[in-house]
This record gives sequence, C-alpha cells and structure tokens, in this order.
Amino acid sequence: MTVAAIIGWILSRLPARKQKIYIRASDPIKSEKRPGGGGLLRPVWNGGWAITKPLLAAYLTKKIAEKAKFQDANSIADAIRWATAFLRGIKIE
Repeated sequence: MTVAAIIGWILSRLPARKQKIYIRASDPIKSEKRPGGGGLLRPVWNGGWAITKPLLAAYLTKKIAEKAKFQDANSIADAIRWATAFLRGIKIE
C-alpha cells in the first residue's frame, strides 16, 4: 500500500500531457464570425449577471448573518467579507 502511495505521489508530480488539436471548419467564413465568442446572447447574459450578482450577494449576506446570529460580531464581518470576495472572484467570460 505504501508503494502505491509513493507511485501515486510521483505520478501526481509529472506535468500534465498537453496535445494540440486543430479543428478546421468546412466554411471558413462561419469560423471568422465569432472572434470574441458568445454571439448575440453574450450582452444579455452579461446584463443578467450584472443584475443577479448584487442580489445573490445580498441574499448570501442575509443567510450568513442569520446563521452567525449566535456568534460574535467579528465572525459575522469575516463571513460577509468572505461572501463578498467569493462573489467578486466569479467571472463569467
């Protein structure tokens, strides 16, 4: 069992295998239409996320505050800071 653990540890340290795969479209004009990706729904998605993100932050803050009601004030502030940092870290591209 120790040998298996050592082998697993050694294999985990190896670099990931990376192989480039090139895909060619049958129609080159269609492949050039979306250089940034997303198409027409991207602005709709971004606008929806811009509205949803503050609502989600407020909801999570409220729930965390309810859960931490019986704890001291520092833990509530830390929980709110964590939730805010978590939501700021989410980026949809």
